[in-house]
Amino acid sequence: MCLSAAKILLISWALPLCLVIGAAQAEAQTCRSDGPCSALLDSGLEAFKVPNYERALTSFEAAYALLPDPVLLLNIGRAHYRLGHPDKAVEYYLRFQGAVPNPNPEIAGTFEKYLSEARKAQAQANAARDSNLKKPVYKKWWFWTLIAAGVAATATAVGLEVKAATSPPQMLLDREHTLYITF
Repeated sequence: MCLSAAKILLISWALPLCLVIGAAQAEAQTCRSDGPCSALLDSGLEAFKVPNYERALTSFEAAYALLPDPVLLLNIGRAHYRLGHPDKAVEYYLRFQGAVPNPNPEIAGTFEKYLSEARKAQAQANAARDSNLKKPVYKKWWFWTLIAAGVAATATAVGLEVKAATSPPQMLLDREHTLYITF
């Protein structure tokens, strides 16, 4: 079968055009346009309002697994932030930034706000962790708890010993009429 030059030209232009249109449609598909993904997103948003951040995170991650819509990365990051995981939140926000380098202005403002909050929380967590590591042993709560327990045990032992030393000896008979003297 011989193809004419016109058909070859048509195919050579049509095929790349179809690929570009298909890629654009795939990029334009959001989680909201996909039924199961949208249901998981709604479930996550409802859980976020309650607030049940663990359930929200699970729903957002499941939605992202179905359809990797980059906006879901913001939701996943926000759930991590609310759960007190600023490191994970920053990780997901940066993944969003890598996936969408030029978001629309509304999403860009939200992204910047979320990233700023997470980085601030991350810095505070790191500072608290570092300050706790730098505390001398005598400024840690567990050191004084051990000291108090040791003092209490020593006082109890001394008190029992003093009581035993001041009480008179007692004689006891067992069943075989053996005499035991206790002090």
